[in-house]
Amino acid sequence: MRYIAIVVTMLSVVLLGYVVETQIVDPVNQTPLVAGQTEAALPVSLPVSSYIQFTGEFAETAGPVTYYVSSCARCHGPVDYAYREIKNPRLGQPLRQTIKLMAEGPAMAPLDAAALRQQYDLHVAMLGATPYAWLAPPAGNVITGEAIPGTKIVLNAKSGAYQAQMQDYRFVIPNEPGELKVSREGKEIAIPLGQP
Repeated sequence: MRYIAIVVTMLSVVLLGYVVETQIVDPVNQTPLVAGQTEAALPVSLPVSSYIQFTGEFAETAGPVTYYVSSCARCHGPVDYAYREIKNPRLGQPLRQTIKLMAEGPAMAPLDAAALRQQYDLHVAMLGATPYAWLAPPAGNVITGEAIPGTKIVLNAKSGAYQAQMQDYRFVIPNEPGELKVSREGKEIAIPLGQP
């Protein structure tokens, strides 16, 4: 099975991922959605017309945040607070090499080239407090993903604006074309999403 995902940092977009099974209440078929937040919680430019509601359990994931939580956090701390004290991080090859050595050594969970790239992108986002989201391939009418806790994920689609409800570090959005806005600590990036 071919896997595709979008890893988004302020520096790069990487393709690789997994599929999870979950469902949302579809606004097209007029089923009610849960509104638990106000328009003030979203960027001013996005009108809020509906929200995503989780209706199923997340399947086990294998995204970069899941890897960090299961293999790195026990020593380095939670994904949303790790590395806060590092003022001038060494990026590029030194960071890649450090991640590779830590994965092979203390984590005992070696990474292939694609997974190493995903971890590098996640670590760059953690070090720079930049927006980060990882998207799995679409599964039916939803796209699932992972983000650093505290991130706001908003899909501005033709049928409305959907703010993803984070469940730990996982989220789900409708599989609709539109613009995905990823916001964290006052920084925001926008990613165009194509046709489902």
